[in-house]
Amino acid sequence: MFRSYIKIGIRNLLRNKVFSLINIFGLGIGLATAFLLLLYVQHERSYDKFHKDADRIHQIVMEMWFANDHFRLSPISHQVVSKLDGNLTGVKSMLRINGSMEELKRLTYGEVELDISRFVYADKHIFDFLSINLIQGNTQNALENPNSLVISVSQKERIFGEKIGLGEAVQIGDQQFIITGIVEDIPQNSQFRYNYFMSLENRDIVENESLMNSWIAQTYHTYVKLENRVDPQNIEIQVNQIIESTADYWFRRFTDFELVPLTDVHFRTDLVGTQVPIGDPVYSNALLAVAIMILVIACISYLNLATSMAIRRAKEVGIKKTFGAEKNQIIVQFLLESFLTTVIALIIALTLVQLMLDPFQQFTNRSLSLNDLPLVYLFAGLGITAVIGLISGGYPAFFISSFNPIVALKGKGYSGNYIVALKRTLVIVQFSISTFIICATLIILNQWNFLKEKSMGYDANGIITVPLLSEESKTSYDVLRNELRRIPSIINVGATGKSLTENHNNIVFLEGEENMPYQPVDGHFFKTLGIPLLAGRYFRDKEESNAVIITEKAMKIFGYEDPVEFVEGAGSVPGMEEDRIIGVVADFHFESLYDGIEPIIFFHEEKFFRFVLIRLNTKELPQTITRIENVWNTVNPDDEFSYTFLTEDLAQLYQTEKEYFQIFSVFSTIAILTACLGLFGLATFTVSQKVKEIGIRKVLGASISSLTIFFSRQFVYLVLISNLISWPLIYFLMNKWLDGFANRMSIGLDVFIVAGFLSILIAIISVGSNTLRAALANPVDSLRYE
Repeated sequence: MFRSYIKIGIRNLLRNKVFSLINIFGLGIGLATAFLLLLYVQHERSYDKFHKDADRIHQIVMEMWFANDHFRLSPISHQVVSKLDGNLTGVKSMLRINGSMEELKRLTYGEVELDISRFVYADKHIFDFLSINLIQGNTQNALENPNSLVISVSQKERIFGEKIGLGEAVQIGDQQFIITGIVEDIPQNSQFRYNYFMSLENRDIVENESLMNSWIAQTYHTYVKLENRVDPQNIEIQVNQIIESTADYWFRRFTDFELVPLTDVHFRTDLVGTQVPIGDPVYSNALLAVAIMILVIACISYLNLATSMAIRRAKEVGIKKTFGAEKNQIIVQFLLESFLTTVIALIIALTLVQLMLDPFQQFTNRSLSLNDLPLVYLFAGLGITAVIGLISGGYPAFFISSFNPIVALKGKGYSGNYIVALKRTLVIVQFSISTFIICATLIILNQWNFLKEKSMGYDANGIITVPLLSEESKTSYDVLRNELRRIPSIINVGATGKSLTENHNNIVFLEGEENMPYQPVDGHFFKTLGIPLLAGRYFRDKEESNAVIITEKAMKIFGYEDPVEFVEGAGSVPGMEEDRIIGVVADFHFESLYDGIEPIIFFHEEKFFRFVLIRLNTKELPQTITRIENVWNTVNPDDEFSYTFLTEDLAQLYQTEKEYFQIFSVFSTIAILTACLGLFGLATFTVSQKVKEIGIRKVLGASISSLTIFFSRQFVYLVLISNLISWPLIYFLMNKWLDGFANRMSIGLDVFIVAGFLSILIAIISVGSNTLRAALANPVDSLRYE
């Protein structure tokens, strides 16, 4: 009996090939897309959860207020750590690390020479504190000595090839290290993705007395592992009490400390100076919502077409009941057929996931695996498949099987207004979701373009940034600048203590309740960027240690509106009486457009310069870069020359938006195509049921255009209703998202008009093509139907 049910089910699928393919592949694509997005979201939410005792590890971060704003710093100072170390009740151990993901160092081993990155200086117990698997070496003493070096497996193979590597000596810069351990490569979903581990005793910062005694020098990322069942809030209270009783007054006044769970750090968008790019929980939740939306659209498409096709089988039920079939037998047959279809769709979905996983990993730049997907998601997929099978098979199984055989054979009794209303409701829900996705994609695209095109307050085109990595390169800046200015294609050269894409790394504390960013630059910095001077003058080439330049916003905070009056009358910044004000420059963004324009005080001191900005003529770019490198190698022979274009650096600030927009747009397109596929299938079936009616109307003189419009308009009405339902929700939710940007676009009517037009066009194409084909058919053939 069971075998016969399967055979009948397969025959029904083959008898309705087009509808079966549309239904099975529509649901399969929806499930596959949802699985891929869930893999991505799961990866983002799994950061550092693989560490043993991850739930007991927290990072100590510092919140600082300045100029009516505040931010949270990931690294904290040596002075703060020294006050906390050993004085926190309930803390099992503390870990300090100081590392760089992007900075390059030169490693030499025999004839092997290569640039390395992702290195960290850490306490020697890092391998016990975190779940970093040491394959070779001893966790107790791997970083015992200052010249110890632990490297990852991939770097060991890169440097030593087939050699063991342990005990070998390598040269990094001007220092020799001994390989004392090999660790497994750290997973991508971790903030500790380092390749080289060195003893913290090696860090120059430890030998720098001024930095060791500073309260605000950003020195260590600091983590604490709590004892069992210790409340993190108690530790947080202890930290703030210790700082309150030991720190200088000015520091206590503007700072506060909190503990952030290790597994939450990746999603803390308010943290400054983290070790890896921060993820945004808003985008992660948005992609999860898209996965659910795609699944809902696919399920609606499947249910709509499956229940529509079931109507055609009423006569089949009547015949079977006439020949003695029991109602229970008919119910089992229809449910088995439905489950067979959904299982095939699930198999297709899993096959598609395997086929698309590699391209998807490349597209998202993530290392993903189906093994990373929790079983709950797989069981959810099976559950959804079972529910869809039950609902889609339940209509013919329980409803049609109950028909009187005589009524069923006459083709009556199985179509009612409630069925039509249900189908229309499903189409409205489906296209409400599709319209929402179209609008959200357009708004994200517009905001991304808005950020790219909005003026930063300076001209970034044609500027390269060259880092000054050593003390020698900083002291030779004047020589470098003078030599570079001899190159005809170089327009100007300036220097700054921070790049234009970093967060502020210096704060000055003023009298009263004010503090402000305090940044070192030379006088040519403003000229190079094209920042207007509103009053006064720039710094001279000779260092001016007792002069400052401030931005227009800073001037207004000090109670002045006229720059000339301020320079001539104020004399100095309140709280900095020893420094005279020599100029006021126009406001500009010294960080990303996520934040508003901030007040800044600039001073001139060469030892704090870290970057050289060079404005050049882009018409002779390759030749100019070569000449710059030659000058660099002459002035700084011991330092590697590297550079980046400022426009590219600024674009990197919005890389998260770019990545999420690309993912969002691709899967939004899939969602819309899935909706189209469902509507196309439903329209095809609806038109096939009305072939005779179309023939009669043609005989009575109806034109092809009138027939197409007549049968398409019911679907167009439903899409219009979908737009009206989704627009208010879109406006509310997307405005909330945009409020997270200090610089944001406004949502105009054009977004809704375009989305409405696209959704209606999709409906017309999906429905109209079927109606047009039926309307073009010979009415004689149509009237012969049945």
